[in-house]
Amino acid sequence: MNRMIQFLKIYGFYGVILLASVPNLAFDLCGICCGQFLMPFHTFFIATFIGKVIIRNSYQSLLYVIIFNEIYLEKILNIFIIILIFPKK
Repeated sequence: MNRMIQFLKIYGFYGVILLASVPNLAFDLCGICCGQFLMPFHTFFIATFIGKVIIRNSYQSLLYVIIFNEIYLEKILNIFIIILIFPKK
């Protein structure tokens, strides 16, 4: 917890954006720590919005479009079939 508070004191707004843009459990701790050292709500909210809605949503959507392309989807399904039919002993 102390490390997270130090991280947020150093990087502040940009640290919240970084933690919000990566899907992880550390963002829950980030919210608690932002409340602990009294970060203004609008700063936290705007950084969270930018990190989750603009950054993370953009790269996850692009990733899903690439993965579920017909060519890649067929390759992924073939790998799953091989794994399920021939499990390692």
